Formats: sequence, C-alpha cells, structure tokens
Amino acid sequence: SRDPSFVLALTLSSNQSPMAEENIKIAVRVRPFMRHLEHEADPEMKSIVEMEGKRCYVHNPKEPDAKPKEGQFNYCFWSHNSDDSHFIDQAGVFQTLGLDVFNAAWEGYNSTLFAYGQSGSGKTYSMTGGKNEHAGIIPRVCKALVEKCEEERQAGELKDYDIKISIVQIYLEKITDLLCTKKGGSGDLKCGQISEQYGWGCPGAERVPVTSYNDIEYNLDLCEKRKGVHAT
Repeated sequence: SRDPSFVLALTLSSNQSPMAEENIKIAVRVRPFMRHLEHEADPEMKSIVEMEGKRCYVHNPKEPDAKPKEGQFNYCFWSHNSDDSHFIDQAGVFQTLGLDVFNAAWEGYNSTLFAYGQSGSGKTYSMTGGKNEHAGIIPRVCKALVEKCEEERQAGELKDYDIKISIVQIYLEKITDLLCTKKGGSGDLKCGQISEQYGWGCPGAERVPVTSYNDIEYNLDLCEKRKGVHAT
C-alpha cells in the first residue's frame, strides 16, 4: 500500500527589492513514515512520491506503470529516509528556505512563511520543531538574528540593538495574542499598521523585549502550550 498524506508545502513571500531573484518561493517536503500510526504501520508500505533536484513526482498506486504527475518547485526537501543520499534534515531546510527568511528580514523586508498540508504532514515540525537538532525554521531564524546582531555589535558595525517579539495565533477566524498577560486575554485583535517604524502586524499585540535567544526560546515554548489546536 501507499500513502500520500506525508507531503508538506511551504510558501515564502517577501516584499524584497526589485533586485531580488524571486519574491515568492515554494518548497515541498516529504516526511518519513510514522510506524506507530495504524495507517502507516504496514512495513510493505512505500512512498508514492519521488524527488530529484527541484522536481517532485507523484505516482498513482492504482496505475503503477502510468507516467507520474510532475511538479517543479524552488526547493524539494526529501526527509523521508535518512539513508538516502539526498536526505534533508532540519538544518538543511534552514540553510536554504530558512536563510531566505532570515536574509529578507535582516535587509528590512517583511517575510511570510506559510506551511500547509494535511494533519500530520509535518507543518509544526518544520516550522517550530523540537530541541537541538530538531529545531524548526522559526527558532533557527530567531537564533540567527540574535547571533548576527551580537556579531555586528562586537565588530563595531552595530552600535546597539533592540529586539521585541510578538506571537499571535489566527484560530477559528480569531486573532489571539499568545504573549498577553492581561486578565481576560487580549480581546479581538485586528491586523493593520503598527507604526511607520514597525510596519504591518497586529497593533494591539504585546511586544515583549528579549535580550538573548534563550528569552525567545522561553516565549516560543510558552506559546506552544497556550495555542489552540485543531485538525486540518
């Protein structure tokens, strides 16, 4: 048997300068089978997806001899089998797509990384992940930002820096501030321009000062516990 439910798509959109090669990039990622799940426990199960370079091929299990459907993307991340030569781990995803997010942010441009796919396809793992080598794109970008600021400050290229973070969740068409400490919560937040300096976001959301990556990691962990979850 074969199962296509482990394919994840990631779309990066950034309003970079006209000199940028592309403002929208699309990546697909294939996760490994999770044998503890009943529908993936069959040891004979094989992937219907293959990847080669920037091309992704999807086979029809009912017509094994038919030509597979083919798509070309900016990145194809094969995370299905760690024994394969083209296997990509969390660090590999960051070094490509994640660095695109970081570089756009460092240059002062807004970036949006949107992960979509079925429940269990690997959205949360790719975006937030776990600890150490399992860290996802978001914590890795945050860590790179803090390290870059400190590196340039020590080199005298940056006099000082100030980092504040906001973390909100859009859930059931409602925006919730996951860093809000007010009794009764943040209320019904709206999107809009925060200020001329900070640009677009959620004006009513808390902007929490952080001085290290440990501060950011603490708040990410806190918000992970507070967020609502629902199957997609």
